Amino acid sequence: MILAALNSPPPKMIILTPPIRTSSGPNHPPLIVTQAPLQSTVADFWTMVWERSVELVVCLLTDNELDSPVYWPTEKGQDLSLAKLRISLQSRNLRGAWSERILSLQDQDKKTTRVVVHLQLTAWPGSSFPSSPSQFLSLVSETLTLYHQQRSLSHPIVVHCSAGIGRSGLFVLALLALTDINKGRGIPDLVQLAANISASRRNLLRDREHFKFAFQCVLYYTQDLLIKRGVLSRSSFEDKRAKTHTRIPSQDYVLSGGGGTGNVQYSVDYTTLEDSSSSSCKKGHSRKSSTSSICSSSNKAELFSSQVGTLDKLNTLSTPHDPLSMIDPLWPIKKEKDPPSGSGQ
Repeated sequence: MILAALNSPPPKMIILTPPIRTSSGPNHPPLIVTQAPLQSTVADFWTMVWERSVELVVCLLTDNELDSPVYWPTEKGQDLSLAKLRISLQSRNLRGAWSERILSLQDQDKKTTRVVVHLQLTAWPGSSFPSSPSQFLSLVSETLTLYHQQRSLSHPIVVHCSAGIGRSGLFVLALLALTDINKGRGIPDLVQLAANISASRRNLLRDREHFKFAFQCVLYYTQDLLIKRGVLSRSSFEDKRAKTHTRIPSQDYVLSGGGGTGNVQYSVDYTTLEDSSSSSCKKGHSRKSSTSSICSSSNKAELFSSQVGTLDKLNTLSTPHDPLSMIDPLWPIKKEKDPPSGSGQ
């Protein structure tokens, strides 16, 4: 973006960031994403705001995160004079996660005055991310509300953080996604939307963590919208469901009612039984003819038939009065086939 400054000729040319252009859907707000003004570029920043007829500025930095003194007047009556512009503070309101300032810009030569709304994010945990996207989304929603109240929707929104990437890219992506949702276009494709805005500014989303938080914002906003419309009755995706049942290993094989034998159900693992049968043969344990046929034969039909016979016998011998049978489902067979120690075998 090339601007003609308001100071005396010859005109000073200022190079700033180009406007963000999106092609994924209509009615997207025009956006200008830039870095935070330095002490030497404050006049350039407000010149850009004046020449582009900006009505809304979003600052995504706290006072402590600004590298230079704030670029706006902090008290009423303490006007900021830059070139031919005079910036005055009309009002300041704290709104939870952000501050809202009403600023007055005056061209001292032409004696024309404009009003600019300045929103500053005040709740951001340094270099990490908020535990919940609710406060960040409240600022995004307020930005959209104020944008639709502008005198002209063709006037761009100025968004900036420290370097103009990362947090600013996250804000832009969330802003455009919420615009699509509010227009009834469903949940947008964030990957395609990020690709569109990255065509105007490379590396606008700094890393995958910013992209992940953008997905969380869209999920949170969509869920909140469904709750307000009565589709959902409570929050669902943020809270982890508590465990209601702990399965013990024996329940994978034997599920019986308390005190009674009940219906016995089995889960047959073909490979596991084949391996266990083979290992038993290698140890030299004596088996019945059905088990010997499993070790010696490679016919899978015979193997399956032997397994079914073994499970049928287990169903007959299993008793809830033997605690070891609840731990090892094959314990009744082992107890019958393996004599106690000292019996001579």
